[in-house]
Amino acid sequence: MSEGSPMDVDLTAFSDEPQERPPPSQAGARVVAFGGGKGGVGRTMLAANIGAYLAQVGKRVVLVDADFGGANLHTVLGINVPGKTLSDVLLRKRESLAEIILETPIPGLGLISGAGDLTGVDGNRAPERSRFLQMLAQLDVDYVLMDLRSGTEAADTLDLFLLADTGIIVMSPEPTSVENSYRFLKSAFFRRIWNLENYKSMRGLLAEAHVSVQEFGFMSPPALLNEVRRRFPDLAAPLLNELDGFRPYVVVN
Repeated sequence: MSEGSPMDVDLTAFSDEPQERPPPSQAGARVVAFGGGKGGVGRTMLAANIGAYLAQVGKRVVLVDADFGGANLHTVLGINVPGKTLSDVLLRKRESLAEIILETPIPGLGLISGAGDLTGVDGNRAPERSRFLQMLAQLDVDYVLMDLRSGTEAADTLDLFLLADTGIIVMSPEPTSVENSYRFLKSAFFRRIWNLENYKSMRGLLAEAHVSVQEFGFMSPPALLNEVRRRFPDLAAPLLNELDGFRPYVVVN
């Protein structure tokens, strides 16, 4: 494929405007995102338990169920049917995220629940995602812990993971989880580069790389770097710095 030629590929996760991290809140909330390429590995339980621990040592903590359409943090925390959910804000029935924070059985630990389908809300639309991120940054707490949905294709999931202060990938020690976690890592890195204006000329190559990750599982970041050296030599050194600085945490459950 020649440089700059049109591609017959699905660019769903790379089709909307790049996302910039919102400014930190005055309270200095630390945002931690729990993501991964496969469900059923204990991501929700890990987020809930870390939230409970932080609350028990005196921190103000809010758990955010950002698994759009498949929320279940409320069940883990012993809350039946939440009366206030994330859909209330995304559908503009309420003005701020602070209005929908639910009390949990653990003092100091609040919950923003997704509570199932967000009917009428597409979590993958850039304007809604940007508004959500801005409101998240304004919460007056010590920690915001986001439980993201699994998978590597949705732009909202990748952006929320990247925009957090700390990203944690949760996986289990079995082949499909390891494979999908590596795909998540690669997709997140490609999305990170996509969001940076300095690499705008590389977006055709990044789209190729993203599609290869989804369909075939290859085009690793080092392979991408080699291709950049060939096609965009001036960007090779900055990209190497980006690769070196991309260091999410991994929890093997």
